[in-house]
Amino acid sequence: AAVSSQLPLQQQQQQPPAVPQGAGLHLQPLQSFTNPKDLQHEFDKCLGVLQYGHVDDVVEVMKLLCYEMMDLQRNQAAAAAGNPSSNPQAEVVWQLLLRQVDPLVLLLTMQTQQVFVAASNVMRTGQLTAAHCRACKYALNTLMNIFSATALPAGLRYETLAGLVRVLLLRLVDDNLGRMSEGEALLKALNVLMLKILENSNRNYTFSALLSLLLDIPPELTAAAAGADA
Repeated sequence: AAVSSQLPLQQQQQQPPAVPQGAGLHLQPLQSFTNPKDLQHEFDKCLGVLQYGHVDDVVEVMKLLCYEMMDLQRNQAAAAAGNPSSNPQAEVVWQLLLRQVDPLVLLLTMQTQQVFVAASNVMRTGQLTAAHCRACKYALNTLMNIFSATALPAGLRYETLAGLVRVLLLRLVDDNLGRMSEGEALLKALNVLMLKILENSNRNYTFSALLSLLLDIPPELTAAAAGADA
């Protein structure tokens, strides 16, 4: 169900704390925090893992965010039907996501690029591993939850959205992904995500991002077009 909410102005975010590999990651559901400072600290920790963490910890953060956003959207759908959530923290977490969606998507874009390039390199020489496939799926699922309605994408800057569009389009023309059934499933998910972005994001931003790619075509897109014409 579509989610509508009044968006606060974007705020300058502090750089999240670094989380070194092997630090022993412990995550709590965001809606379990009743102290706003503790909630912010936990969310900053999640951003730190997305920026600096080992891929296994990154997947755990993306899994947490997926469940949080799915639960929030279920609560909002229930509230719209006259059954408001009994958890008062749900709205607090939703407002936090509205404020910090831009840095979150920036880091998810970076992780999407990294995990898909790693998966592509593996498929170039062998079989896609379960770990690589899991990382790619959670990256796409987290972004899908963000772009499933218009409220969260409305908080994105043009540069952030354009960067994500560029990364996803480059993954869509990756020949290695189409060589195996697992890769084909990822390509289908990439296509669905692109459609959601076009559907629920700022139309001026998305079309400007696509036009900018036509004016400055990445070498990968040029090579893919040449291969299709051959």
